[in-house]
Amino acid sequence: MSVVIDYWLRPNDPLLGLGPKQFLPKLTRANCFSGGLCLADKLYVYISEGRPQGRRHCVYAVSGYDLELGQQQWRQRFDSLNQALDYCAKLGQLKPGAHKPTNTGQMCNTEAISA
Repeated sequence: MSVVIDYWLRPNDPLLGLGPKQFLPKLTRANCFSGGLCLADKLYVYISEGRPQGRRHCVYAVSGYDLELGQQQWRQRFDSLNQALDYCAKLGQLKPGAHKPTNTGQMCNTEAISA
């Protein structure tokens, strides 16, 4: 069953443009909607917040945006902000190149970031 989710544009969204202030060393609750991580100078990882239509609770998505191609490569949805932040922390610990998106829009080496 498909679910429609309305995501809000926040200052960290690449659609609004990226500047030096958006590239953060670590994402926390305080800064996660104002910037994102830059991995291997090629992938911008950020968190967005959304709400499934007809539901009250919010969901969170961690997205990978390819800076060279200028397009989103993948998105992983989470039920809580803490889960999304933990996922970003694990991504930040990967070796360079381990996070590189494939041409199918899915993420390589997902077993390296599984809990």
